[in-house]
Amino acid sequence: EIDGFQGYRMQARYVKVAPGATIRIHDHFGRPAFSYVVNTTVDQYRSDLPGPLRMKPGDLSSETNVAHWWRNTGGYTLTFYVVDLKPLGEKDAAAS
Repeated sequence: EIDGFQGYRMQARYVKVAPGATIRIHDHFGRPAFSYVVNTTVDQYRSDLPGPLRMKPGDLSSETNVAHWWRNTGGYTLTFYVVDLKPLGEKDAAAS
């Protein structure tokens, strides 16, 4: 247990996104996350930035109290790892 995180569960997963495809807009209000890009490039569009954040392999981003969506701008399938804290009882979002 980590003090202050009672009522949350940690989830870790990897996500794959086809070239040119997107991950729909969603938010991380009350659900902090970290994302690590494994391969290719991806643009992350965030509510706290005026333009896209271009990420490349090895980049890590933190998503806390932000809404965002992603577009795979690379030439092959994007893989990235996501670890987030999710409130207990919150349903999993459908993959898109």
